[in-house]
Amino acid sequence: MKYCLIPVPPSLGTPDGFFSKTNKANILHYLMEDVAPEELPYPKDALFIQGGMALLHVLTSLSPTCGEICLQILDQMVAKKHFLFSTDSYHLGSIKAQERLRCGSSEKIILAGPATRKPYDLKMFLANDDTKKQLCQLLLRVWSGQQAASRLERTEMAVLIVEGRAHQFVSMNGEVEVRELPTIYSNQEETDTRVVLYLHHAAALGCKNAVVRTPDTDIFEILLHHTYAIKLTVYLDMGSGKHR
Repeated sequence: MKYCLIPVPPSLGTPDGFFSKTNKANILHYLMEDVAPEELPYPKDALFIQGGMALLHVLTSLSPTCGEICLQILDQMVAKKHFLFSTDSYHLGSIKAQERLRCGSSEKIILAGPATRKPYDLKMFLANDDTKKQLCQLLLRVWSGQQAASRLERTEMAVLIVEGRAHQFVSMNGEVEVRELPTIYSNQEETDTRVVLYLHHAAALGCKNAVVRTPDTDIFEILLHHTYAIKLTVYLDMGSGKHR
């Protein structure tokens, strides 16, 4: 009896019921260690795909209210000619939900509307799945309003993904028209696993280039598998700070 008896193999999970997680970041390190880094500007007309939660976690100098924070995010995105802002979905009892619980959860906060005061601690604010779901719905509400109309005029294509549903915003005469895009609906929980769908959609629209902005390596490894099936050039904008 060389190994002690436990409920599940250590490769799958811990004895107290949590799933084991592999450090995938090491894969990128080994793949890229012989590649010389280059700073190449990507084409300005490329479709810019932004993972929503990643951007929220790095926001600084927050506006006073949650509605203004939503507009603050939009101001960053409309600098792109074409953009797709994708938020994650939050499924009760999923593997990802278990991982987030292991990292810790905060108290649920009710977002009554755009006038709700900004959170004192953004990191703790984003540690509750119900709160994040409310914030995603508030993004959709604020970006559909009149305050967003003048901002949306600066970009040619603006798409927001909430709970897997895609909403395209078109600004006309000071009003915002919202059109749902059923062709890129997905019940996948994370943006990481939906990016390939969005890239195929971009290719179908005639785009030649796309940029995927992500702080981690998951999307990189997914794209490696699909690289020959995607009929456009993909630029991966990775990392943060000095390691971007």
